[in-house]
Amino acid sequence: MEEYVTRNETSTIERKENYPGAIYDDAFRTMQERMPELLVPLVNEAFGMNFPKDAKVTRLPEAYQEHFSKVILDSCSIIGGHVYHMEVQSRNDGTMALRMMEYDFMIGISMARLEGDTYVVRFPKSCVIYLRHDGGTPDWEKAILEMRDGRRIEYSVPTVKIQEYSLDEIFEKELYVYLPFYLMRYEKKFDLFTLDHGKVLTDECLKVLDRLESALSEKPVEFQDLLRLMREIAKHLLRKHDELLRKVEEVMGGRILPLPSDELRRQYALGEESGEVKGEAKGEAKGEAKSIISMMDALMESSGKSLEEVCDMAGITTEKYFEAKTLLDGMK
Repeated sequence: MEEYVTRNETSTIERKENYPGAIYDDAFRTMQERMPELLVPLVNEAFGMNFPKDAKVTRLPEAYQEHFSKVILDSCSIIGGHVYHMEVQSRNDGTMALRMMEYDFMIGISMARLEGDTYVVRFPKSCVIYLRHDGGTPDWEKAILEMRDGRRIEYSVPTVKIQEYSLDEIFEKELYVYLPFYLMRYEKKFDLFTLDHGKVLTDECLKVLDRLESALSEKPVEFQDLLRLMREIAKHLLRKHDELLRKVEEVMGGRILPLPSDELRRQYALGEESGEVKGEAKGEAKGEAKSIISMMDALMESSGKSLEEVCDMAGITTEKYFEAKTLLDGMK
């Protein structure tokens, strides 16, 4: 007699917001939203692609993601006409194959296209990014779909184990998206580092920061945003090691300051009337218009759906789309 495993949980994703690794998901989603250019080297590395560094990254917005009910995806973006879905996992809990299949199926359904009288559901290109790994962490997450006619189809997604990357590899491949999680590789040594008053750990932090500052010398906002995320993760990792945390915070600049991009958004919200802010606000409006147009165009290309259909999925009106076009035309 076959054994069946019944999952009593309401949904794999409904639990996600409050699980212990939520801070890591939040950091990754922040990078996707505010520094989408960091995803291009990651996609190239994880999927063997060769997109240029300035490749357009179109993030699927929250309004579109609400199409997936309570699902909160770590990263779902369109690059080069393909949908890339990446999930961050702090450790292997044995459920990722089922969870990824659940997410990917919903993404595929949302973009299903009709060919004749048959729907075609195309899964996104997906991977799992493991922040920690051990001997039991698989190179591929796999599950078998057994169809009603007995056919068995293997569903599989690759895994990325970031602790396998040295600091040199991270900078050579510009995988800066890994840096907020870099100190996780030293977790098992925190007690030992306390004996030398944190010198080994702070020296490593200085090495990372020096290289990052040099690599992003022409992108100070991106540097500050990454630094903030590194501090947040360090604060979480070292929450039980007060002395180490104090030393690391000293190296990383002391108290945690707001993201520069957060301050800019605050200024817009307050409606400051200085000429400089007005100019920046105009640029922001232009950027938002470009984002709407590129997002809708990318969704139409990847899903084969009409403008009306993709606008409905994204939660905007077609009028908003044409307003964005008119705005850009007026700024030329």
